Amino acid sequence: MSKTILRGEAKISTEEAKTRAMLLGSLLSIAAAAIIEYLLVILLLGESIEALFRLPSVAAMIILVAIGVAVYYYYTASTTHAHNVMKKISPLALVLASAGIAVGALSSPTAGAALIVAAYLVELAVGTKLAKDYAQYSGKGAKLFLAGVTGFVATLPLAAFNPLLAALPLAANTVKTVGLAAIALQAAKT
Repeated sequence: MSKTILRGEAKISTEEAKTRAMLLGSLLSIAAAAIIEYLLVILLLGESIEALFRLPSVAAMIILVAIGVAVYYYYTASTTHAHNVMKKISPLALVLASAGIAVGALSSPTAGAALIVAAYLVELAVGTKLAKDYAQYSGKGAKLFLAGVTGFVATLPLAAFNPLLAALPLAANTVKTVGLAAIALQAAKT
């Protein structure tokens, strides 16, 4: 028998609650991906890493970290395969990203960018497990997500050294976003 959770007057099963949390986490991840696209375009147009650490971009990165906290909440409530890894190392990624924003804005854009890249390396470990949870909703979406997040993390350091190469993680992030959209669509139908 399935557990039920009270929400106002309605009762929903634990599985329904997990699906809703997966949907919300996926939608927030899509919003985060859009912000990442914006930041990569800023890098491409600014032609230097310093462009990422000016006020509009710093504000976007702060919003990205806030979204990351919400995504952490929803995915820890909805995942099976990624749950333990996420609970253990996603907070580290959020701390590294926050430190990267602060260091980049206040003293060294290069050191700040390195910390942000380190945060994404940590998140890749979560992403590999998360793809297994995503596959329960969309196998193709999970494969696109994993290919995109792997390509993104692999090419992001190149963009830090040569901003014109930001086109590579931009393309990979787009693939990841398409995968997330497929997952969100399937979760919404469930």
